[in-house]
Amino acid sequence: MTKTKNLKNSNRKWLISYMFLHFVIFAIAAAVVNPTFDDISSLLAKLKSPSGLIPLIIFPLSVVLEGLIHSNRKAVLVFWRIRNPLPGCRAFSKIAPNDPRIDMAAIKKIYPDGLPSDPKEQNAAWYKLYKQYEDKMIVNDAHRFFLLTRDLAALTVVLIPFCVVAHLFWQTPAATIGYHVLVLTVVAALICLSAQSYGKRLVENVFAEAIT
Repeated sequence: MTKTKNLKNSNRKWLISYMFLHFVIFAIAAAVVNPTFDDISSLLAKLKSPSGLIPLIIFPLSVVLEGLIHSNRKAVLVFWRIRNPLPGCRAFSKIAPNDPRIDMAAIKKIYPDGLPSDPKEQNAAWYKLYKQYEDKMIVNDAHRFFLLTRDLAALTVVLIPFCVVAHLFWQTPAATIGYHVLVLTVVAALICLSAQSYGKRLVENVFAEAIT
């Protein structure tokens, strides 16, 4: 099993917990949590109907669907770039020169034939360097958090249409659905920004280890 798969598997529990949290938020938004006996009776009756069971099925499916999204599509989603979205594509041209920890003269010694400038070549060269230092703690931690935030961002985006469908089955008021979608959109954007930061940090930490 590859290092990336090991890290993703270790993050899976957080994705499931995150999905469960959103199920609770959905339940509150749909007003299915209420302490009165009449409402609880109505809730149980609804859960017995086929339409009432849909939300219980939809949310676990969102985790499955997130796992089916290719990593390249997740990168486009997280970094808001269609072409060459991965931070490694800007490793030598932008990220390394802007990190005060990194001595570019030392980096150039590693590449005596010149630093790559093409985005794809930059990513390929950086990835080869990453493979040499992937077991270092600061590299491993940055990679783990990048994968976690990237997958959380993808899961949040997947949850948006799933939540809308679930709300429709539960006949949630339109205003409540709108507020819930707005909250999910803001959360997705914030997690994307966090993933961008961790992705950049991963690139920087590899270079920092390489010149140590």
